[in-house]
Amino acid sequence: MKIAAIRIALSFSCSCLLVTAAPQASRVEASRSKQPLSISFEAGRFEPDPSCRKGVQFCPKVFVPAREFKAGSAIWVKATAVNYSKLTACFGQNNFLIHVFDSATGAEPKLVQHDGIPMITATPPDVNYCIAPKQTSSELFREATAKYVLTDPGTYTASAFVPDIGLTKAENLMSEPMNIDSYRDARAVKHIGKIESETGQFVIVQ
Repeated sequence: MKIAAIRIALSFSCSCLLVTAAPQASRVEASRSKQPLSISFEAGRFEPDPSCRKGVQFCPKVFVPAREFKAGSAIWVKATAVNYSKLTACFGQNNFLIHVFDSATGAEPKLVQHDGIPMITATPPDVNYCIAPKQTSSELFREATAKYVLTDPGTYTASAFVPDIGLTKAENLMSEPMNIDSYRDARAVKHIGKIESETGQFVIVQ
């Protein structure tokens, strides 16, 4: 089981997923939150690592925060979640969602049409993203342009949310095949419902 943890520095706390699971999680400072868990995120793009030497056959890409994007370019979101509670917070990673709408009109952009079978969403009692008590990390990335057709110039407002999060003791989690974790006893899980970030904005230009 991977106990990891999930900030848009624009304060807009995002369907193709890119998950980079890090083995370490940083200790949360003595922060206080009205909710047991908070979510934030920052928009950006993936670009070749500037530290790569020229001529290297494979150069990994790194996330670069940005607020302005050219029409048609890929817009990524790096999400951060902080668990302030004394329990482990879990949800299906496919349940981490982004909502984008036109700041001027309030309309949601056109959705991308996907072919083939949609990805199965992991919902409790099956979970595959857990955050240890008093922990935070930035390990979850989403491509907003995999969900929305963002080609029209303008200012857009976004927020991210999880429909439901379960809080439970670490010993109530067990590993399953395909890196899916599940609850040993679903009755020992406290569901706190929807957690949503504050909204923030990014700009698309020609």
